[in-house]
Amino acid sequence: MAMKTRDQIAAIYTEVASKEGLLYHVAHARKDNTDKDYDGQQLREIAQERVKSDIKKLRDAAGTFRERSLPRP
Repeated sequence: MAMKTRDQIAAIYTEVASKEGLLYHVAHARKDNTDKDYDGQQLREIAQERVKSDIKKLRDAAGTFRERSLPRP
C-alpha cells in the first residue's frame, strides 16, 4: 500500500471538512449536543493529530465492507 504525502492527506481532510462533506456536519451537530462552543481551529488541530489513525480506520472499514459484501453478478 503506497503511503500518502502530506499534501495528499491535507487534500483528504479538506474534502471531508467541506460543508458538503460528512466531517463538517458531524462537527457542527456535536455543537448542539455539548456545552462547548464549536471551535474550527481546535477541530483542525485534533484532525492533524488523528490523520494517520483515521485514514487507517477508514481503510480497515472499507476492507471489511468489501470482504462481507455479496458478490455482484
